[in-house]
Amino acid sequence: MADPGNRMSTALDVGSLIGQFSFADSVNIQTDTSDFYRVTLTRSSRLNAAFIGTGNAVSFRLIRDFNNNDVFEFGEAIESGIPAPDLAVSSDLPIGTYFIQVSMESGLLQSRNDYTLTLTNTPVGTLSVDPGNRMSQALDIGILNGSRTFADFVGSPSLDPADYYRFTLDRATNISLTLAGTSNDTGVLLIQDLNNNDVVENNEIIALHRWRYHHDRSG
Repeated sequence: MADPGNRMSTALDVGSLIGQFSFADSVNIQTDTSDFYRVTLTRSSRLNAAFIGTGNAVSFRLIRDFNNNDVFEFGEAIESGIPAPDLAVSSDLPIGTYFIQVSMESGLLQSRNDYTLTLTNTPVGTLSVDPGNRMSQALDIGILNGSRTFADFVGSPSLDPADYYRFTLDRATNISLTLAGTSNDTGVLLIQDLNNNDVVENNEIIALHRWRYHHDRSG
């Protein structure tokens, strides 16, 4: 296996991660202070990263390079931690490219740390194109006839705060919306963009509903 690069621009490209992959490597304070891995998700997915190290001299980050400048910046870490010596994190993520960084912690006497990184991707979405975060980027599903089902992800404001779907009716129709599987409070709007400006305005909201997630601990 090629050595993972020390920078995001030279990251080892894992490609479209399907199933499980494991990587065994090391970082050291002299010549190889960080290892970067690049992972592409072609469906909204649950990504699990399991880290086994030989000590507590390393740190771990799961990163989304929002501005695509190949530089890690504040607000781009989705998950982070210091294995002691092991660590496992699981994140629900939208379609996109992500980086995993393994780094030596500064100020420690240990000069080298061997590790094993196992990445497991479980797709949970059915779409190969992420519905846009704005009306102008909405996923166009054409004329709506019968029932259509979509599975995807919405989450934190920085990752994927909203999904927009555009559909056309060729006759007066009763519309029914069902939302299932959400684990957080999720709001749904039915909108008609009367002035075609791709902006949601109060008089354009036909229906609004908020699903609230309740965890039943009884029994």
